[in-house]
Amino acid sequence: MFTVKVHLTQRKQSYSSDPHTHEGYELYFLLDGTREIFSNNQTSLLPPQSFYVFRPFRLHQTSGEAHTKADVRIAPSLLTNEERNFLDFVSNGHPLSLRKQPVSLYTELLRKAVELDNTNAPNANEYTIAITKTLLLFLQQEPPLENVLCPSSLVNPLADPLIAQITSYLDEHYTRKITLKELCDHFFFSKVILCKRFKDSMHCSIMEYLLRIRINEAQFLLRETDKPIEEIAELCGFSSANYFGIIFKKQRGCSPLHYRKLK
Repeated sequence: MFTVKVHLTQRKQSYSSDPHTHEGYELYFLLDGTREIFSNNQTSLLPPQSFYVFRPFRLHQTSGEAHTKADVRIAPSLLTNEERNFLDFVSNGHPLSLRKQPVSLYTELLRKAVELDNTNAPNANEYTIAITKTLLLFLQQEPPLENVLCPSSLVNPLADPLIAQITSYLDEHYTRKITLKELCDHFFFSKVILCKRFKDSMHCSIMEYLLRIRINEAQFLLRETDKPIEEIAELCGFSSANYFGIIFKKQRGCSPLHYRKLK
């Protein structure tokens, strides 16, 4: 299992990610450019020099033009309760503005962490963790951003109100069988329109998104609880433990039981 990973990315053209998750917390530093962040079934517009957090196993997506960003992914087990509480607060729609400390300070620390993360030097991982902890100390002094929620607008696909309604519905009902017909009847749209609007915004089909919700919840339950595989399969909306095992292995490359043993 990973402990901490650091990436620094510069994109010179527009880019939209697919909905995805990570096993650990993702500390998202937007150093230049703006990004639309879809998480918690809402879209926020992050300005340059801001900070956001994605919690473990929470589906999210980013979209926007050219930008420079750094992300630090850290295992929850490395964090204190105070650090977790801080990151959970930011992840619940409270991004920060990087103003108290010079942005150059964050940039240099992140570059050093990337350098350490890409080397086999002795104690490199421990140093990377120490840098991450230092970043967290600085971040806890930064002010929150205001008015970052995007208004509903079909010009902005991620802010399409229909998409937020669908993802919210899936989050609420993923434990039971859901069909496209049910969704079409519920939202009063034809299958063609519903699927196209969703695919244009999320870069995946509705059923693919639903599967990701179920697999992510299964990962969380396998790692954080001792519930039997059969119970997890049922809680995550799979028709049987056998089917759950087949789909999980196809999606994650190992069986649910093997995945649990990795924790």
